[in-house]
Amino acid sequence: MSVRLRLTVVVAIATAVVFAFGSFVFSILLASSLLGSLDASLTAQATQAVQTIPGPGGQENLQDSGGLPVGSRQPSSPSVPSEYLVQVFGPGGRLVEANQAAGNVALLKRSEARRAAGTSYYLTTTRPARTEQLRLLATPVSGQPGWFVVVGASLATIDETLHNVDLALVVAGGIAVVLAAAAAYLLARAALAPVEAMRREVEVLVGDEAVASATIEVPSTRDELALLATTMNDLLSRLARSLERLSAALVRERAFVADAGHELRTPLAVLRAELELASRPGRSRAELASAVTSALGEADHVSRLAEDLLLLAERDDGALSCMPERVEVRALLERSAEAAGAEAARRHVTIATVATGDLAALVDPGRIRQVLDNLLDNALRYAPAGSTVTVSAEASGTTLSIRVADRGPGFPVEFLPRAFERFARADSARGRETGGTGLGLAIVAGIATAHGGRAVAANAVEGGAVVTVEIPDAVVLRASRRG
Repeated sequence: MSVRLRLTVVVAIATAVVFAFGSFVFSILLASSLLGSLDASLTAQATQAVQTIPGPGGQENLQDSGGLPVGSRQPSSPSVPSEYLVQVFGPGGRLVEANQAAGNVALLKRSEARRAAGTSYYLTTTRPARTEQLRLLATPVSGQPGWFVVVGASLATIDETLHNVDLALVVAGGIAVVLAAAAAYLLARAALAPVEAMRREVEVLVGDEAVASATIEVPSTRDELALLATTMNDLLSRLARSLERLSAALVRERAFVADAGHELRTPLAVLRAELELASRPGRSRAELASAVTSALGEADHVSRLAEDLLLLAERDDGALSCMPERVEVRALLERSAEAAGAEAARRHVTIATVATGDLAALVDPGRIRQVLDNLLDNALRYAPAGSTVTVSAEASGTTLSIRVADRGPGFPVEFLPRAFERFARADSARGRETGGTGLGLAIVAGIATAHGGRAVAANAVEGGAVVTVEIPDAVVLRASRRG
């Protein structure tokens, strides 16, 4: 059931309940008012009827006023209107006089007559031998012990009036409920028209590929609907940005998988070829040793590549952990330079370390060693023979900056924005023999982020590439200040 129909049903039910309750209260008040008016009339008629009671000495004042004894067939006096029933009772509950409308049958029962001789009261009863409802007033006569008058009137007129009012209220109530339901439906349709328009716009946008520019029209009503439209536009904008990021992430993941497959394919193919050659009969011991050595080299390359991929996967999942400890920074730089010394000598490149001997920092030494090894490996690949690769560290407040600079051709300008992306290479023509896997700088950035810092790639003014890793809140008291 739609909102319009639900609202219509609720309004119709509420209107019916309110109208029924109001009608009920109105009927009760009207009945009470009519009955009160009738009681007042009965009181007035009773006052007139008392004047017909015999006075002292037994004179019949009733006849003097035009009344008749019980059993008379002459018309009654006009002093008592014919629509009222009047009966006069003497001592012992004896019916003495009655007008023609009341008849000769006592309107009161014996117990009610005994009560009437002592006090005035009203009662509603059924006329003897009939189904007619009567309203009676029984009142004693002052100064005449045992004498009382009963004045009554039929309730048929009041009942008919109440019946007609109730019928009119039922008809009016039905009309009111129908009108209220129709008004509620029209009002709901008018109020929800902007919502329906927004729904249609969003439905159209579902099949629209231009999600980035998708918006819906904001009503000029400056109310909740306008706020809803504004919120939906904000939501659509956020969804568009999320979809863009997701799309870019999917593109990167596909490229990552493709590049990983490409990087693994070559060493695995070489490893397979070496093993096939080694398995052929008639190979000499020297040939077997060469094949095994080559296979071990390829296996090491595959192992390093797998470890790098796992490290980047941990970074993506936020699970790349660091275990900081106090480290003498200069000693860490020297150990890394010493490990790369053989490769530097083979390429005729010198590695220089620059750091004060008293610089100490809280870092993960294993992770920082990975950073230094990757940066030195990249620098040695591009450093020209006879040049120097500089590894330096300095403190700026509590921030530790580690920098590796070479004298090579530097980074292409268009490469700098994506220098730390996975499998990104400054020269796409370089293979794994000359350009590495393209994971080194990505690992550097991941480790820097895990330390709460960042990695920056740039070109030096005097030429060559410079990569800086900044780790905030890492520098501790200098070694020379230790007690």
